[in-house]
Amino acid sequence: MKLLVINPNSSLSVTEKINAAAQAAALPNEEIVTICATGAPELIVTSEDALIAEEAVKTTLAAWDEQLDGVVLASFGDTGLQAVRAHRSVPIVGIAQSAYAMASVIGPKFSIVSFSPSMAGALKKTAESYGYGQHLASMHMVEGAVWDDPGKIQETFADDLLTLCQKAAAEDQINKHCFRRWPLGRFGEQAATLCSGSHHRWNHSGDCYFKSGTDGKSQLSG
Repeated sequence: MKLLVINPNSSLSVTEKINAAAQAAALPNEEIVTICATGAPELIVTSEDALIAEEAVKTTLAAWDEQLDGVVLASFGDTGLQAVRAHRSVPIVGIAQSAYAMASVIGPKFSIVSFSPSMAGALKKTAESYGYGQHLASMHMVEGAVWDDPGKIQETFADDLLTLCQKAAAEDQINKHCFRRWPLGRFGEQAATLCSGSHHRWNHSGDCYFKSGTDGKSQLSG
């Protein structure tokens, strides 16, 4: 099986992290190729970025002439998902839709933790568009976040993100971590190491790590 993973932004360092996570999850009979969208912004933060990235994703996939069995769009906005599904017969999945679906199975409520307040509206809109708005308990964002290299966001804001995960767990009574947006790389594994206790169970699904507590609620960070 050959899968194409597309990073809808153009950051090479983020694409490297996406590829590392994808290869770690690959089964023995799977070949996974990870690319970034040509002409996309370095990071998708604003609605304008998303529009440019969507066109870049469509152009990049249209130019791909090798055989594929499936496509994964590795942006938490599922950038370009509906547009490319209309032009390809192979299965195409977005990491956001997949993550919300898994979270709703594990628990009735979830929170989102991410690294930029400017993305909060888009993340909420995405959850609502898939019918999961009623499951979203809260959103926690790192305030005043500034970065030079998108690929180093997880290292730069690791302490802030972990604090927000703990805050969500305490204030929102949400006991699963975490959704992660791809620039956070494999932050979920780090959070699992730091936050896990004897009454918690960690589940991995695509871009998501869910920390399952005793109350059936979910905390998602990303």
